[in-house]
Amino acid sequence: MPRSDSRKETLIQATEQGFHERLKALLPPSPKDLLPLGDDCTAIAPGPGEVLLASTDSVAQGTHFPPGTPARLVGRLAAAVNLSDLAANGGRPEGLLSCLLLPPSTERRWAEEVLLGMNETARAHGARVLGGDTKSSPVPIVVATALGWGRRGKLMPRSGARAGDLIAVTGTVGRGGALVTALDRGLGNRARVLQELLSVEPRCREGMVLRDFAHAAIDSSDGLAKSLRLIGSASGVGARVDEKRLPYHPAVGRVAGKISLAPSDLAFLGGDYELVLAIPPSRKSACERRVRRAGFPLHFIGEFTRSRTFRLEQDGDERPLPEVGWDSFASQS
Repeated sequence: MPRSDSRKETLIQATEQGFHERLKALLPPSPKDLLPLGDDCTAIAPGPGEVLLASTDSVAQGTHFPPGTPARLVGRLAAAVNLSDLAANGGRPEGLLSCLLLPPSTERRWAEEVLLGMNETARAHGARVLGGDTKSSPVPIVVATALGWGRRGKLMPRSGARAGDLIAVTGTVGRGGALVTALDRGLGNRARVLQELLSVEPRCREGMVLRDFAHAAIDSSDGLAKSLRLIGSASGVGARVDEKRLPYHPAVGRVAGKISLAPSDLAFLGGDYELVLAIPPSRKSACERRVRRAGFPLHFIGEFTRSRTFRLEQDGDERPLPEVGWDSFASQS
């Protein structure tokens, strides 16, 4: 089939090798590279005292983004959700590997824009796209693997929380739940709401600061309530959250007011991508001083408990923390 130089050229016209050759021009090499882009592997060297961190995640059309979503936004999302997992272990990002699973009729430019979006987000956090693969698929799926460096002894495992540790969160709570609800209910300009929902900001800088203080951490992609249960299950502890201390995202109040719900009804549904941490009380003051110097928000919202129950303190009463959150399979039913 003849090749076309048109921006409308599809992947089947470009061929896999031709597409990869174009990527070499779009993603220039770094002096740190030990192997060139296009080899079977990438090769990177750790710094002294560092351990390799790796995490993989995917975003699929119809599950994580609707048809027609701008390609760069898809790429940024794919990068961000992976970098968020590195952040939960205090990782310093190094790079991303990308696997594009796309229909052969996909325009070549769309695929390029996905990778450029990924590289933009990666570079904003000191990393870059290191390479990857392309394969045919009935629906667009972008799989990414984030690589980074952690510090031995400062990895903040989910199993590290202790009874009495304080629960801390970066940023806000309820962003994802409020915006998904706004999309589902047709509230606001759909394009703007979608842009805000998919514009995830991984807390890499925050993770590298907080690894000096936290016993355990997780990102809140599945929602605050589910994240606390995941830490609790791994650590053998429970949790108590004070609803008055929750730093609600501005969208929570806007959406809740329009559909006559309480803010807490939207706060735990998932998609926040903040860090949820277990910080010992003895380190709270030092942590707050460091956070003030670093210039990002951190909120203490409760504590981990010996009782393996999960409670929400609200208006002077305690009730079970809602058993809600994102589930990749249940959410499709």
